[in-house]
Amino acid sequence: MMAQLGRLFGPAALLPRSYEEVDWTRERLSSTAQDEAPPKVLPAYGHPLLRDPALDGRLFWAGAETSPLEGGLLGSAVQSGEHAARLVLTRRAAEGRGGCRSGRAGGGHSHPAMRVMRAATLSKGSQLVTSRR
Repeated sequence: MMAQLGRLFGPAALLPRSYEEVDWTRERLSSTAQDEAPPKVLPAYGHPLLRDPALDGRLFWAGAETSPLEGGLLGSAVQSGEHAARLVLTRRAAEGRGGCRSGRAGGGHSHPAMRVMRAATLSKGSQLVTSRR
């Protein structure tokens, strides 16, 4: 764990003031005996209600659990964030407010919204993104 922190955040991360690791399955107030057993059924990820915009196109969901591809994993969180950002940009373009301000044709990952979504998804896993009218 410490080596990974050092690679991500530099040498200062190798000298923490303290370090605690918690196995939440062993915590009496946050776990039950049922948490020890493997699930009998895998959750259905990527439900259309969480993939499509809501509230008249003003609410966009993104996160590992909203992705139909390998839900619950980091890669699916990134894919879901990019999907939500594309929906926001498409909506903005349809409203005549521009989809890509970077000057690059097609936008790709150059648009600030795509960079923010990618960073937010990588850092927190699950995000709620709204577009302003």
